[in-house]
Amino acid sequence: MNKRIVILVAVVFAFLAHATEYNVTSDDIDDFTNKVANAQSGDKFILAAGEYKIPKTLRLLNLSSVTLSGAGAESTVICPAASCRLVLVSNCTDIVFSGIAFRKGSGVTEAVAFGMANVGGGASLRKSSRISFQN
Repeated sequence: MNKRIVILVAVVFAFLAHATEYNVTSDDIDDFTNKVANAQSGDKFILAAGEYKIPKTLRLLNLSSVTLSGAGAESTVICPAASCRLVLVSNCTDIVFSGIAFRKGSGVTEAVAFGMANVGGGASLRKSSRISFQN
């Protein structure tokens, strides 16, 4: 029994050791989008108030327990600098978006079985569970 507890504690600490908290501002969009693109499970992004004009879709792929937290939906806004979907979440669990407004996302045309289709504007959630959007 004690051996199981030691293993469980070691696994929890290994998971927490990889989690990083990032404080980001709208002044350096490339830095923000690169950090999101390279996110690891457990990472937390604290977004300062501002308008984040992203040049491409924010992609969260194969992750768990990632949080993007803004200063409030009235003051932290993610919108596209060009025509793009705002967020793609695929094969993820326990992803939280809080205190962020998503505005002006546009649909994209994607290949689907037997043809092309226009898919979503703001967010696309694929094979994911426990995704939450909070104000």
